[in-house]
Amino acid sequence: MTLPAHLELASLARGAAGRMSRRLTVPFAAGGDVLHLALTPAAGAPESADVGRYDFTDHIARFGATPTPSYVVRTLRDLDRDTLLTVRVADPALGGGAAVAEVVLPAGTLAGESVPLLLPADATDAARLTRLTVARRAGPGFAAAPGAVADEWAVTALLGHTARLLWVLGAERDLLRRHIARTATQRQLATAIGVSLDLIGADVAVPRFPPLAYSMDDDTVALYHLDDAPGAPIAVEDFTGRFPGRSAHHGTPSGSVTLGALGRYGTAAAFTGPGAVTVASHTAFDVPTNAALTAECFVKPDADGPDARILARRGATGAGWSIELGAFGRGLPRIVRATVSDGTREQVLHSGRSLRTDRFTHVAVVVDRAEGSVALWVDGERADLRPIGALGPLTAAQPVVIGPGAGAALRATIDEVRISRVARRTFAPALGEHDEHYRRRLGIFRRWTLPTPAALTAVLNDAVGPIGGVANPLVVDDADSPTDRGHLVVRVVPVALPPGESMDATGRRGVPPEEELYGDADDLTIDPVLLLRHDAADVDYGPATTGDPHLMQPPLARMVDRLRTIAAAEAAGRLRIASAWTPGAPDARAAGRAVVLRHSAIAVSELAALAHRAGFLLVRTLPDATGVYASCAPGTPIVLGRPGAAPDADLTVDVGATITVAASPVPPGPAEVRWSVAAGGVRVTPAAAAGQATVNGVTPGPAVVTLDVVYEGFAATASVAVRVLPTTLAEGSSIAADGTLGAGPEVAGAPAERFDPALLQRFTAPFVTLTTPDAGRIQPGTADRLRTLLTGLTGTLTLRSGFVPVPAGGAPTLASQGRALTMRHSNLAAGRLAALAHAAGFSWVTVDGADVKVLHRPEDLIVVRGPDLVEEGTTITLQAVPGPSAVSATTRLHWSTGPLDPTAGRADVASPALPALQLTGRQAGRVWVQAAFREAGATGPYAMRVRLTSAVPAGATITRDQYDLIMNVVHALHPLGVEVLTRDIRPAVVELAGRPSLDPDYTYPKFRLHRSTARLRTEQLRKDLEHG
Repeated sequence: MTLPAHLELASLARGAAGRMSRRLTVPFAAGGDVLHLALTPAAGAPESADVGRYDFTDHIARFGATPTPSYVVRTLRDLDRDTLLTVRVADPALGGGAAVAEVVLPAGTLAGESVPLLLPADATDAARLTRLTVARRAGPGFAAAPGAVADEWAVTALLGHTARLLWVLGAERDLLRRHIARTATQRQLATAIGVSLDLIGADVAVPRFPPLAYSMDDDTVALYHLDDAPGAPIAVEDFTGRFPGRSAHHGTPSGSVTLGALGRYGTAAAFTGPGAVTVASHTAFDVPTNAALTAECFVKPDADGPDARILARRGATGAGWSIELGAFGRGLPRIVRATVSDGTREQVLHSGRSLRTDRFTHVAVVVDRAEGSVALWVDGERADLRPIGALGPLTAAQPVVIGPGAGAALRATIDEVRISRVARRTFAPALGEHDEHYRRRLGIFRRWTLPTPAALTAVLNDAVGPIGGVANPLVVDDADSPTDRGHLVVRVVPVALPPGESMDATGRRGVPPEEELYGDADDLTIDPVLLLRHDAADVDYGPATTGDPHLMQPPLARMVDRLRTIAAAEAAGRLRIASAWTPGAPDARAAGRAVVLRHSAIAVSELAALAHRAGFLLVRTLPDATGVYASCAPGTPIVLGRPGAAPDADLTVDVGATITVAASPVPPGPAEVRWSVAAGGVRVTPAAAAGQATVNGVTPGPAVVTLDVVYEGFAATASVAVRVLPTTLAEGSSIAADGTLGAGPEVAGAPAERFDPALLQRFTAPFVTLTTPDAGRIQPGTADRLRTLLTGLTGTLTLRSGFVPVPAGGAPTLASQGRALTMRHSNLAAGRLAALAHAAGFSWVTVDGADVKVLHRPEDLIVVRGPDLVEEGTTITLQAVPGPSAVSATTRLHWSTGPLDPTAGRADVASPALPALQLTGRQAGRVWVQAAFREAGATGPYAMRVRLTSAVPAGATITRDQYDLIMNVVHALHPLGVEVLTRDIRPAVVELAGRPSLDPDYTYPKFRLHRSTARLRTEQLRKDLEHG
């Protein structure tokens, strides 16, 4: 059973002796009695705890004897440093009535361990403990250690011989209890260490990073990767010099040293005799009395040889430090010796084991002034430790020498030399990923993270930590880089529809029956007097046994007329309408909304494809290939338009003028007819002629005229849009595109946040003059409206102002983006020119004296030119205007296409020569084609960008370790199909300088088949860690 935390702590404080004493029977209880003293925080002394007043009256009352107490002190937390406990003892028998007792607990003492507290020699049984003070190792002595002393320590009085015996017997049990507890915690990520942590990582398929070469940190004085190529401009580079604000201390090789040898990481320096890489003496290498030092490298001996140095800053004698390789008269070859000296005193440390000749071994000498020690480390383990004592500065005017120097001969390869001004206890990543680093990574991948930009930003900042002193320095952005686009809608049409094949207007093949496609129709019993009679000289009609092939609804007649035009362009011959209105027919012919077609020169399957192109909503090649059935949807048996005008012509009327609108077909005389205005500033008056009305323009803007017809129970409604235009605008007045008088310029929209003037067109036309070269620089949409305005005009149009750039830092205007014009005309008054500009479609028009000013809404800046129709299997050529090279040398053109809902159109694109595009139709329907201009390296769709925030100061660097963490996170957590771009942060990684990219494979997630972790072998894990 697991005890609650507070009970477990209380049990730990009592210790084994306290727990066992409570189980003794009465005869033994007196000798086994214990008293646990109460500790409370000492006021004004955070490094101390007061011992509550106590006596032994309870023991005397129970057992009738005065005890002779002994005291033990127990730590309730693991100790990572030597700890000195000073206990104040009050006793009248002591000089001054009080004295102190001291006890030292060594580093590594586990929670629950206890030591006896020996009272002063003159103390009596009347002695009482009054205060406990804690100090921790700091240099040669101890320093006060503020903390929760009352909660981290326990004091017990052993009141009899049995209690003292139980304490001796239970001490080992207390130690085992802590080890058992630590073993149990190896199942949790927060407390697992070493191989236990590797097992947790293996379970989630996230192994440790392999051993890697050192990167820079603030405590590194010099770093020599020894990857230098022979003959390089810098013979032996100090890598710290690549970092901002750091001075390099480069080395110079001499003697038997050979650069480019196979190293632990990359290449290394091989020595076959006397030789050295010498780094000139500098104060940066000095080690004053209060400074720490770590000097380290990798070494691989080639064979036994004489004693020789491998790394040093010391003469033959005197102050300094050195790391040597040899036997040194100790009976073992290839052991490591480290020496540190202030010129008077020195400490000599030995590894105690021979280095292997088949692999690199990491060696380091560490001077820790805070701990007061000098240590020799071999492969991450402390091989020897000595007290620093009164050792002074380790400084001498000597160079740093890698290798034996000019004296002794060394046969070994040395790699990855680092000198630091801090006492290091871990040597990651050179010896592999450190537990805490690995634990932090595992914490990321043991939880599920929704890969949104915000979530990835939070994970990255949590993993990476500060950069340039800025917390949360990274941001993940999925916004597309600014893009300029142009579009074109292209219709993909079939070449032929085989017999029995059908297609609807969206290009879908195999369509359902008409009743499912159109729904319930209420016009299947329409009176033929409500149908239009179609008569065309180039069309043959019939023969039809019933009905009349001339009669049809107006929308169907329009589609037939479009087919006539298309067929005439394909082949000579005549179109035949075999049947149209057919009363009682099982299809739309009963309503006059369908025809059966044939052609004298065009095959039926090809005619069906042409009928689809003409706009019929349903086309079917008859199974016996005797004709093409084509129909339209119900809903518009009557249409309105100008008498004699094309059916699709726009209707406009000037303010104060009238036009005549006529219904087609003309409603029969007995029909009930009602004209009305559904919206807008017009008046409608029925005319004397049947089916006609007069429309009067009243106020500018769009209007809708409606006709309702009821004949023998059949009702139909027709409507038509009429645009009312002013004939002139008064001085100072304005008008919006929708006809709103007095509108403000905001109706044209605001300037874009970004704009490239290179995308503007230079407008030229006959009878157009420019007062300045930039007056004709306008956007394509503005140019289209200007061309419309010029249609039918005589005289000269003068453009007085167009593109007007703004100063750097100024707010953009519509004129600075080619959406504003100032103009006047040689023959037209300003008011009339303004009215015509409004009719041409400008978003906002105003009269300013003799000038007319216009503004226009934003439209595509890139124009896609080319055909808007392509047959399946054929190719058309499209072109983007302007071309990307006309914008800038770094502008890139990207073509794309896709179906335009609700159609299922499909096309393929290829761009053999920019800015042209070859579009091949693949499936009938409508497709959009987009030309997009984006600068080289810009972020596109389906991409996320990792970048530094603006708060990070310029010149801040990202360490190699931080970069690896970033890559690990984005590789593991990025959304499927989404590219994560890190090019914005790579310049801040010094190690990537001169390299286009660095994408280390060990940062990728490892995938494996699911299997039990019990099959993992810890010995193999150890070998993997050892050999990387």
